[in-house]
Amino acid sequence: GRGRGRRGGQMDSGCSSSLSGLKDGKGLPDLRDRRILILLGGPTASGKTTVSSFLANRLGIPMCINTDVIRQVMRFFVPKEDNTFLHLGTYEAGEELNRVRAASHMKELREACQLTEDTGSACESYISPELTDTAEQEAVIGFIAQANSIRNLTDYLVDWQTRVRRDSLLIEGVHLTPSLMRHYRLAYPSFIVVPVIMCVRDEETHLSRIMKERPSDRVETYRQRFAAIRSIQKQLIFEATELDVDIVFNDTPLDATKEQLVLSVIAQLDRILQREQSQKEKQPPQEERDVCGGGAQKEQGQTEEEKQVLS
Repeated sequence: GRGRGRRGGQMDSGCSSSLSGLKDGKGLPDLRDRRILILLGGPTASGKTTVSSFLANRLGIPMCINTDVIRQVMRFFVPKEDNTFLHLGTYEAGEELNRVRAASHMKELREACQLTEDTGSACESYISPELTDTAEQEAVIGFIAQANSIRNLTDYLVDWQTRVRRDSLLIEGVHLTPSLMRHYRLAYPSFIVVPVIMCVRDEETHLSRIMKERPSDRVETYRQRFAAIRSIQKQLIFEATELDVDIVFNDTPLDATKEQLVLSVIAQLDRILQREQSQKEKQPPQEERDVCGGGAQKEQGQTEEEKQVLS
């Protein structure tokens, strides 16, 4: 069911883990022989890339993937005329909607958004109610179109790392919407899937970070599209709240943000492991399950999950 997202900045301080404890391996749940999929989303300049390598290192995750890199790879193989949204900045994609409508290319948009109803009403029914302005809504619809454009390659990379290499993985990027995070939760039931959205509450703080972190020749472009970036953040917060995804607000110094992120991830790991343990305790002994014909079936040591291929 729908619930309110646990916002990292307001998380229960009863969790005893800290950065100092994490550095020497203390405070972590027992994750031996477990595979973890960390999903770190958020708008431009929310701090995702800055903290992702830190988090992966602390958790012993061998690979980090940035969705911007996935998008860049896809641009080499998908011509602009085949997918307009893919070749734009995330915050610029909404500006293409009028051209798409004028050219009667609504099918292109529906496929990109993976919608079956009329594009406008279908998107608007899921858009945050805070986004009442047409420009805000179009920025989000274009963003959703681009996020879905890179989903197939993202799925392939997750499959390769988790089912072929059988290793843990951290993915970070603006394209990781809470809806896509939910997809991975359902697609990988044997993994510990931990989703987090990072945001910046204060507009001035957010804008100043964009001005400092972006390439000098692109600063003015980001400034002009700052309203679209904030609209995308509103949408991510809305989805995270609806789908019960943790939100970490990065308005504090870097070390404090890292602390919030660590608390969020460890709290989620603890909850998942406790839920698994509770389910195990409710199950009958193995001998009883075998007698009832409920034993796990395997072929040549390969599970059904390992045979699946995501579409």
